[in-house]
Amino acid sequence: MAANWSNPHELKVRYPKASLVGRRDVVFNIRHNRYRLHAKVDYQSGAVIVMRVGTHAEYDRWTF
Repeated sequence: MAANWSNPHELKVRYPKASLVGRRDVVFNIRHNRYRLHAKVDYQSGAVIVMRVGTHAEYDRWTF
């Protein structure tokens, strides 16, 4: 599935449970909140870079 978000608001419309952390960092909940995926989104170019994936417990130790 392709996505074309031009701003954080459009991303939140599609993924309302995603957490916006700063200007470009987004944390997605995966598998009923058991895992978290941290990505950097460049809205201008459309690039999404996966930074890390971890359990909910690991996420609690992440710093942004």
